[in-house]
Amino acid sequence: MNNDGLIDIIFADYMEHYQVIFNRGNRIFTDAITYNIPYKQNSLEVVDMNNDGIQDIVFTHSEAKSIGVAFNAGNGSLTYQLDTIDVSSIDTSVMTYATAADMNGDKKIEFILLGEQYIVMFSKTC
Repeated sequence: MNNDGLIDIIFADYMEHYQVIFNRGNRIFTDAITYNIPYKQNSLEVVDMNNDGIQDIVFTHSEAKSIGVAFNAGNGSLTYQLDTIDVSSIDTSVMTYATAADMNGDKKIEFILLGEQYIVMFSKTC
């Protein structure tokens, strides 16, 4: 998350925040840093959403019927953006997971939402 080439740890507790523990190397980690977000999250996925070569964090928010992205500046600074896509037209009460990938080879990221009874793909330019 801070672009130093070491694997950091990100975790969420399904509340209105998530935490990042930065890897300093030689099995040394920082204390957890808490980032607040406006809604409880169902899941998170790490993916480069804006093609800048830096991993961002994608969240699903069933209660807000939305997806949010924490855009990573590459130095440990994350900027959260809600409603990067509008999912209000589907029943998100059972939205359990979201991921993002270039599904069609056009070098643009698509969101894939998974629920109990559906899989939906949205194209979005960040």
